[in-house]
Formats: sequence, C-alpha cells, structure tokens
Amino acid sequence: MTEQLLAKKEVQEITQERDNLIVRANNHIVDNQDNAEEANTILVAINNGLKNIEAKRKSFTSPLNQSLKEINATFKNLVAPIELAKSALSKRLMDWRTAEQKRIREEQEKAQREEERRRKIQGAHAAKGHKVSEEITPVEKPVPFAMKDTTKTRTIWAHEIIDENIIPRRYLSVNTSAITKAVREGVRDIPGVKIFQKEIPIF
Repeated sequence: MTEQLLAKKEVQEITQERDNLIVRANNHIVDNQDNAEEANTILVAINNGLKNIEAKRKSFTSPLNQSLKEINATFKNLVAPIELAKSALSKRLMDWRTAEQKRIREEQEKAQREEERRRKIQGAHAAKGHKVSEEITPVEKPVPFAMKDTTKTRTIWAHEIIDENIIPRRYLSVNTSAITKAVREGVRDIPGVKIFQKEIPIF
C-alpha cells in the first residue's frame, strides 16, 4: 500500500471517529447527574479525538514544514546580501538626488537674486538720467539648471512616530498578551480592565 493510500485510509478512520463523537455530543442532553457524568465522558473522548487529529496533522505536515523551512532558509540566504546591496545603493541614489535638487534650487535662487540686483542698479541709473546699456525688463524666472535624472520614483504617504503620548486612542491597540501575563503573575488591578475568576472544564 502506498503512503498516499495509507494516509487516505488514516484520514477516513479519523473522520469516522470524529463524526461519531459529533453525533454523541449533539444528541446528548444534560438534565441529571448521570447525564452530566456521561457528558464529561464524551468531552474527554472529544478532547482525545482532537489530540489524535492534531497528532496526525503534524505527522503529515512536519516533514513538509521541515523541507519548506530548509528551502526558505536557503533562498533567504541567497536574497539577503543582494537586498542589502539594493537598499544601500538606493539610499545613496536618493541622497544624491536630494542634494542635487537642493543645489539646483540654490543656484536658481542665486541667479534670481543676481537678476534682481542688476535690475535695481539699472533702475537707479535710469532714475538719475543716466543712459543704461540695455533696456530694463521685468525679472524673469531663471532658466532651470539641467538635471539628467533617469531614476524612476513614485510618491507615497509615509509616517513616523514623534510623540506616542498624544496619538489618539483610535490608533492604539491594547496589548492583551501583556495583560494576560500580568494577571497570571498576580496583578489584580489594571485601570480599565475587569479581572475576575471563572471556571473552565478540564478534560
């Protein structure tokens, strides 16, 4: 019998056992002590059935998970260095673009100031009746300095936390794991949290 057929047979057996337990649980009425004890017996059987199902699932998936884990680790090791190189080069590129854009903006502003200075000098000479060598013209926007940029970019919205103490509550989430841990360790008073005892069945 092949492994596939064996696995199929095992799943069928587990399915039949599960279905029998479902029928017993759904049809059982708890209205007296005897029925309560029988309910406990059924629940123990269901709990054991769940453990059997989980054990069988792991017997099928563990080898696959191990193989998948090894494959993922191999490719992660392949990808990590090139991702690091990509990130470093991207940062250098974007840093250069930012610096170059700043340089060009400053050059444009400098040219604008120089043109305004020249116009004021010419205006002052003209006001005194002096002949100026060229006609006074309104200040025009300087011709942009060329930046040959072949980088493809897109603009996205991003964020960074600058003061978590003033973030509105709707953007915060309760750390339920930390609360559960604290309660188990004996903490009995947490503002905004009701801490109480309740019974749960053990099977």
